[in-house]
Amino acid sequence: LNHIRQHGLWNGTTTVHEGGSQSLADLSYFQNARSIAGAVLNFFIAVEADVFIGTPVSSYSTDVIATRFFRNLTENYFYLPGGRLERAFDPEKDLVPPRFQC
Repeated sequence: LNHIRQHGLWNGTTTVHEGGSQSLADLSYFQNARSIAGAVLNFFIAVEADVFIGTPVSSYSTDVIATRFFRNLTENYFYLPGGRLERAFDPEKDLVPPRFQC
């Protein structure tokens, strides 16, 4: 994670951002709930991103994709074994977002 934050993905063509609890470290208001507040912050960063890449076996990823589905944010992909990316849903055909499946 540290390497991709510094250098990006795919030879630096895609930057990676992380908010989370570290970004709230200096705010005393969140001192006792930094992990929860960081998780909420990361969720909304993911929802508002230009592109989201997650995994179909993560409830977090599928929740982000479902939220983006209902906001008509259609650049969503699942990262699959072997490094393949697959579109999470077809905005022209799918009437409901994909479900979490483990």
